[in-house]
Amino acid sequence: MREFKSLWYTVYKLTRGRVNRRTRERANSFPIFLSSCLPVFLFSSFSAISAQDTIHLNAVEISAERQERIKGSKTVRFDQSVLDYAVPVSLGELLSLSSSIFIKSYGEGSLATPSFRGTGASHTDVLWNGINLNSPMLGNSDFSKIPVFLADNINIAFGGGSLAETSGGLGGSISIGSQAPWNKRFFVDVTQEIASFSTYKTFVKTGGSTQNFAAQTGVFYIRSANDFTFTNNVNGNQNSFKDARKYANYEQYGLTQDLFFKINNYQIISAKIWAQHNFRKIPAPIIVSSNNGAESETDDFIHAVLDWKYSKNRSTLNISTGYSYDDMEYENLNKLQDPLSVNKVQQWMLNTEYELKDTRWHWKSGIRYDYAFANSNQYKENHDRNQVSAFSEFQYAFTSRLLASAVLREEFTDESLSPLLFSIGIDYQLLQKEQLFLKANISNNYHLPSLNDLYWNPGGNPDLQAERGYSAELGLSYKKTYAKNWHIAEEITGFAMRVKDWILWQPNPASAYWSPQNLKEVHSYGAEWVSKILYQKNKWKFDNQSSFSLTRSINKTAVYQNDLSKNKQLIYVPEILCSNQFYVYYGNWYASWMIHYTGTRYITSSNDRWLEAYTLNDVGIGRLFKIKKINLQCAFKIQNMFDVSYQSIAWQPMPGRSFALDVRIKFENR
Repeated sequence: MREFKSLWYTVYKLTRGRVNRRTRERANSFPIFLSSCLPVFLFSSFSAISAQDTIHLNAVEISAERQERIKGSKTVRFDQSVLDYAVPVSLGELLSLSSSIFIKSYGEGSLATPSFRGTGASHTDVLWNGINLNSPMLGNSDFSKIPVFLADNINIAFGGGSLAETSGGLGGSISIGSQAPWNKRFFVDVTQEIASFSTYKTFVKTGGSTQNFAAQTGVFYIRSANDFTFTNNVNGNQNSFKDARKYANYEQYGLTQDLFFKINNYQIISAKIWAQHNFRKIPAPIIVSSNNGAESETDDFIHAVLDWKYSKNRSTLNISTGYSYDDMEYENLNKLQDPLSVNKVQQWMLNTEYELKDTRWHWKSGIRYDYAFANSNQYKENHDRNQVSAFSEFQYAFTSRLLASAVLREEFTDESLSPLLFSIGIDYQLLQKEQLFLKANISNNYHLPSLNDLYWNPGGNPDLQAERGYSAELGLSYKKTYAKNWHIAEEITGFAMRVKDWILWQPNPASAYWSPQNLKEVHSYGAEWVSKILYQKNKWKFDNQSSFSLTRSINKTAVYQNDLSKNKQLIYVPEILCSNQFYVYYGNWYASWMIHYTGTRYITSSNDRWLEAYTLNDVGIGRLFKIKKINLQCAFKIQNMFDVSYQSIAWQPMPGRSFALDVRIKFENR
């Protein structure tokens, strides 16, 4: 109870953020500009709606579910079975075990960032119900702070597919959404996990609905000493010894609240809030002899979204506004001067989209305003960023077998105009009676420097240019059902990408600190394969999901004379990733076996030092008990079953074999 009282205090503290006068005046000019544009946009929207014949539809339901809006680009949607199994884990852990995305992790509860197709962590956009979770200061998201528990759906768009949501995702984007529980009068879902290394996780979600109102509330608490033993190879593999990880404990707790109101058959208003507290110790790399627990990080944040949706006949109008506040403090007691770094960020968002559908075509356009304000004692002064973006996308079915789409996006940031961004793709059904599709897409994108890149003191470079990316992909997908028992889905994709003006931090020869420059040109290319096979008969069900990726991400520019990094693989980008998840169900029993292989990762730009490849095996067994309207699930899991010693980041050890006991209770009254 003490933790949740602290959380309410955190929410109170977060809502008391202030903005200085200069920034407020500057921000006010953009809403004035936006308000002058909205009447024209809204008038055209309502005109299109009223021009249709009146047809009463069934009650509208808001859903964050992504349709395949960008043709020719690869998309992945995690189905409910995967999300149910992954309730106790973070987004980083889910993607690491169940996708071809490499997660650069410093350990359980520590910083975890993604790499899509050989790009950097900041080249992946993460959105929660339309709010961009990427920090304007850092430019990326920490996936260890995103519990899968809060998601009703998770959708991944690779490459040019990310332009349907936002710009900047050179590698791709991840969209996390909430859904209204309209079909449930009342429900309670409780999950408790007790695991190795004094790890305790509790998740509770409850809610329900009436004819015109739905709500769901979620709370969670996570705590771990994270004091695992590991093989310390600081003196070489032949002289390795057993050691204990110290000062790696972490704690998280938070709440989510979703409210949905049906005004009538055509309109819905929704409000969503996510507040969370995070604390973790930051252990020193094992190569550092003195690990005294001097480093720690505290991060409190709140995200809120208010959304109005009007849907009638073939038209949909959606207006949403959002607010985020993030208060992060990093403390290093080993520093004699300025041991505490305080970083506070506020963001506001206003978004309007209009959509019109016909039997053969689909058109959608929108305009969005984003404002970010950063207050940090690592900046000489406070800084902000204003951004107005507009997009238009169009899909057309030339025949029943040939579909095409095009997206155009333009953005105005402070005093600079982005290049015209585009994504053009096709889906073509090769055989009329078979679900065999050829997919192709080309796109361009750009990524702005983060505020830290521009203004960090010392080292920031305000003259940085935006990174520019160009990508293409070509793929085949196939789906087939055999004898009503077998369901097969296969997809293979080849991709190529070029990123110019890649931002690289390096030592400044004129000073003792590092500074970022637009130095690199990176070429990334490779192939991805995804397979899903499902067999079901009587009480038996077998579900197998496999993925494989081959990625070459090459630096094509010499940063300095005799630079050995030219034509070499980027650091921490494995060439090979593959995984397999096998589930078997018999009656109320189920078991799982997950295998994940991570290839060699270079840790120097010259590729003369590397981390060895490793394979992890996770197994689990469980049983479902049904007592009237109550479902009770009990599961036992073994992670890293063969006790593999490995590192995802150099000198940052990962846990060996561990165990977890999960108990889940679900009650539903429909």
